Amino acid sequence: TTCTITGTPPAAFGATTYTLAASNSVGASTPAAVTLSAAAAPSAPTLSYAGAAGTLGRVGRPMSVVPTTLEANGSTITACAIVAGPALPSGFTVNAASCAISGTPTAILAPTVYSLAATNGIGTSTTATVTLRVNDVPTLSYVGASGTTGTVNSPLSGAPSFLNANGAPVTGCRIKPGTPLLPPALS
Repeated sequence: TTCTITGTPPAAFGATTYTLAASNSVGASTPAAVTLSAAAAPSAPTLSYAGAAGTLGRVGRPMSVVPTTLEANGSTITACAIVAGPALPSGFTVNAASCAISGTPTAILAPTVYSLAATNGIGTSTTATVTLRVNDVPTLSYVGASGTTGTVNSPLSGAPSFLNANGAPVTGCRIKPGTPLLPPALS
């Protein structure tokens, strides 16, 4: 025999030192050490945004969404980009190395699904999706509203001339602190 170690490892394994000795009819050699290891073969990256934080934003406030999984799998990531569906809103970018999505929204965005993929020297990941949504504070105005004047002991109902929830349901209306309170029996 040649004392050559051969075979096909079925799985990756870390560096392990083995000690061997060659033998013949006279006896055995002095032991010799050899360290073997097998790394996983490089493959296309793995990308996922499942459960990512930061997918709900507010107009005018910076957003950042980092993938929950990004594995280069033995080859450096060279690109990350939108691969299908709509483009990101104005002011948003995808970092080519980290696949992080960031930007400051300038408008309300209904829940929108974006499809991204990462690429390395071996190939391109399967498509990963992330849903982004941008809301803002409600817009309220009573300018020109009817029903804002009345008489004692008669119903008064002053509805806003304009109310826009801006992407999120209105959950309440209250008097702004530091301004006069409504008179009794009005709410």
